[in-house]
Amino acid sequence: MSAASARLTASGLSSASRGGKRAGPNTPRAVVAPSAMGSRPSRRCVSRVHRATTAGAPSADLTRAWDATVTLEPDIRSKIPFLSSSRRGSGVVVSLDGTGHPSSLVVVTAAHVACLAGSRNSIRVRRPSTKDDRDGAVARVVGVHPRLDLAVLTFATDDDGDDQNQNQNQNQNQNQNQNQNRRAWLTLAPSPPSVRDPIAALGYPMGWSGAIKRAANAARGGARRSSRWGEVLDGFPKRDNNVTTITHLLHTSAVASGESGGPLVNAALEVCGVHSFGDHFTGGERDVAVAVSAATLRGCFARGADNLSVGKAGGEAGREDDLRLVARAVTAAAPVAPAAYDTAGVNAMIVESSDPALAAMCPELTREQRMSWIM
Repeated sequence: MSAASARLTASGLSSASRGGKRAGPNTPRAVVAPSAMGSRPSRRCVSRVHRATTAGAPSADLTRAWDATVTLEPDIRSKIPFLSSSRRGSGVVVSLDGTGHPSSLVVVTAAHVACLAGSRNSIRVRRPSTKDDRDGAVARVVGVHPRLDLAVLTFATDDDGDDQNQNQNQNQNQNQNQNQNRRAWLTLAPSPPSVRDPIAALGYPMGWSGAIKRAANAARGGARRSSRWGEVLDGFPKRDNNVTTITHLLHTSAVASGESGGPLVNAALEVCGVHSFGDHFTGGERDVAVAVSAATLRGCFARGADNLSVGKAGGEAGREDDLRLVARAVTAAAPVAPAAYDTAGVNAMIVESSDPALAAMCPELTREQRMSWIM
């Protein structure tokens, strides 16, 4: 996780039942409940699964997905290097309506990465894949899921910011608005990936380039780990009104510290999740992403409510209902108060929702081991 300092603020929570910290698809088909998905790969067979996946990995060019993947960092600008923040996370630019119009663009990331926005609710968005991004763009947190490690950011407008930085923000936002017309973006996957579907986890560890990330993976786990492609091992469903909404995905695509909040994409380069936690940080080969869908994004604008079910019509019609609701909520949303992404509160919420999911997907893990993944 990029916000390593945030993860260390609640180290005593490993023994608590609540609280904790965050570690810093082929044609999509619905993931069915674990009981209907057949046997779950054991820890011993994960490496064999990964080798089989990388050998038959999709031929899709990930360039477009990399271009839409961004780094997120506190909006602290200083000419003195040690006064700038070293904390980093990742995110992905998504077009809610699939048109790419600037008004439809949001940044989807993990809630524990949104904590980087600080008391001013201001976070710097950069595109390491480009050479002309300079200072990047400014974004605000407008939605945080009440239960999942998921948050939504919108790009700042000329009306945002405090009086002290108003003129500076206006100049930056003029360039930013021009850049948005050519900003790379992805769309949401219409349904979650199925078990053994190929996926790729993207992100920029501590702002590094993808080439450095691939080299680091190869050095840590051999040539097979240098591949971006992995596969889905399992999914954690939540049942609401007889409708299953996937909230967590267990997969084998390598993830490094600083990639938290980066996208999980399917073979069609559609966003199906964002990285939350896993055991790659300790040399393992499995990680967990929070599933991203119209339903889970809708929950980001229903604070205090469970709200994980799809639209009333269900199926595609329900998904379209949810997307319209999300788009409307984004348009009307004001930046949330810092309390909505307070580190302690977010950490406690993540442990509460992630521990049952990990226990279901990896029943061989003890409570202590699960906490080492999540935290």
